[in-house]
This record gives sequence, C-alpha cells and structure tokens, in this order.
Amino acid sequence: TNIHGVDSSREMLDYCNDTTATLHHSEQFPRVKCDAVICNWTLHFVKSKISYITSVISQLKPGGIFILSEKTIKDPTAIEFYHDIKRANGVSEQEIADKARSVENIMHINSPEWYLAMLTDFGFERIQIFDADWCFTSFVCFLKK
Repeated sequence: TNIHGVDSSREMLDYCNDTTATLHHSEQFPRVKCDAVICNWTLHFVKSKISYITSVISQLKPGGIFILSEKTIKDPTAIEFYHDIKRANGVSEQEIADKARSVENIMHINSPEWYLAMLTDFGFERIQIFDADWCFTSFVCFLKK
C-alpha cells in the first residue's frame, strides 16, 4: 500500500502502473521512509554511487532491507558468455551489438568485492549474495536495528 517507483527516465515510468505505486521522475532517491528498497540494475548507470546509496540509506528504516542487483563484471570472457545466453534466447547479433554501443560510455561498473566492502562500510549488519550470473550480482542487505 506504500510503494514508490523512482526513475530518471520519463519513458521508463510511462511503462509503470501508476495505480499501484507513487512514481517519482527524479535523479535522486525521494524523501520517503522505507522498510525495504529494491535497486534493480540502476547503479551501474550512476557515477556517484556513494552519494546515491547514502540517500537511500537515509530513508531506510532501522532493520530495513536493501536489495541490490547490479552489473558487476567487465571481463570480456564473461560478457561473451552473457551474449551467448542472449543468443540462445533469440536475441540477434545486431541487437546485441546495438545494445553494447548504446551503453558503451555510460556504465560505471564496480566489482562484487567493491559492493561488499562499500555496503559493509555503510553499516549493513548482514550482506548476502543471493544470485550471481554472467556479469550480474544480486545482494540482500539488512540495516542494523
């Protein structure tokens, strides 16, 4: 009953059901106290991740949960395996090349180890990787009560 969606892209928000969530068109995290925050494939497009995560944590209630899924690997071999998965799911070579070009100079990728250290420094008492696949890692983090 208290769901908020945030995106810097108006076009992405146009895909959302605004009867389910309050939508925020913003580069910043809204000032809304939260029990949980899901940040899905977002931070690799944010240059100042520390600043953004600071704003998220300032709105997360004590004991809150932060779920983070990010692109975390730039290794060419891993990327090729990831592209193989796309090919196996019907994505064309042209679509793969177009996507690679479209994100070429706008992604700021950090390693899983960087995220683990950074999330620890932010005071999460438990951080667990619950999924890792070619180039992507998902974390669940529990803020101290």
